[in-house]
Amino acid sequence: MIVRESIEFQRGLDPKKSLGLGIREQILDYARQKCQEGDFSWSSPSGWKWEIQEDKNIPLQTKYAWFDYLEEHPEYLEISMDEHGNILDEAINFERGVEPKKSMGLGIEGRIKEFMDDFANNGEEEWLSDLILKNLSPGWGDAIDDEIRREWIEYLIKKGGEWTKRLDENDYIELKDMGIEWIPYIPIPGRDFKYQLIGNNYTLQFNGWEEFAGYFDTGRDLSSEFIENVLTGDAHDDFWYDSDAYNDVTDLVWHIQRIINKGEEIPALKDLKDKAIDMGGDPDNMETPEDLFNELQYNDDLHDLKQIVIFAYIDAQQSADESEAYKRLKEAIQKWYDIGEGKWEGEGDKAIMIAPISKEGLEKLFYSIMTGEDKIKYYPPDQGYSGDMTKDDINDAIYNKIEDL
Repeated sequence: MIVRESIEFQRGLDPKKSLGLGIREQILDYARQKCQEGDFSWSSPSGWKWEIQEDKNIPLQTKYAWFDYLEEHPEYLEISMDEHGNILDEAINFERGVEPKKSMGLGIEGRIKEFMDDFANNGEEEWLSDLILKNLSPGWGDAIDDEIRREWIEYLIKKGGEWTKRLDENDYIELKDMGIEWIPYIPIPGRDFKYQLIGNNYTLQFNGWEEFAGYFDTGRDLSSEFIENVLTGDAHDDFWYDSDAYNDVTDLVWHIQRIINKGEEIPALKDLKDKAIDMGGDPDNMETPEDLFNELQYNDDLHDLKQIVIFAYIDAQQSADESEAYKRLKEAIQKWYDIGEGKWEGEGDKAIMIAPISKEGLEKLFYSIMTGEDKIKYYPPDQGYSGDMTKDDINDAIYNKIEDL
């Protein structure tokens, strides 16, 4: 093993204290400190390599040395700590200077293996599930009591890895009934969501709100295709309007004036006015938006331009409805799983949404994913979405339609 001599002390640790520590003690002391600061992700040594890699307060050369050490001593990743950084199992509460394999004795994992060799009905990857559901050979109750069984279940959950990959909805239901917490030790099943405990708060990471499209309770008035289209931003055509019902372009004036009254501008109106003048409109009759749209409505020379504006009106309303539907579906997701406002991190294809989520919300999401039940209840508005057109909705629609003329 190469231990880099340039390491003198770790950031966040008292220098005088860390100078006299071996690498094992440095890692343990740092983990204890992080736990005591509220970063309970450090209480699961099986994830130490990840935590070390992500921690920006650990100097790079220190990371190299700690990684080297953990590579040669994987047994340190098998210990179990509480939220205060104390080692849980007395059998592995070893003293400094003694190799852990010698001080651990049989250890909790060894005792589990010895027991499961006698009473397991399945392979090792199923042992945690078998302990949770008591799927064991007759006589197991004479070997251990429920307190020991619970201790072993909690140990295997905190250790994570292969032990937890075969759990299904029945296991999570039983864990909940037993009052055993699997968060933050077990990742959310699948690849759509990840979560992280930072201090006392949880955050959820996902690629966008469309990841929740499959967790809505759909029915006659709500299709999975509609939800998918809205949350992916591809629902424009789902909001259909009959152009024959829109013959009066002056109806658009109210929406335009509402936007102007807020101090916003619609640059496309100038282009529309110029186009109207080019096609024979009277510039003296187009001083205000109301005048402009009256000219479009009643000047027969501008009939084709009037039709274009009608299509732009419909297009703008479709965009507004799509935005309103997106807003409502997103709010339904946030309310159901108790998710706060998120923010994007990263760029392009690597951008991810990070949002705060409660522990109860995480448990609910676990259950939805594992069972396909307890899905989001959402009811579309009876009178449609009727979104408020924005300046961008109107501006873009007019620009696009004028270009098509």
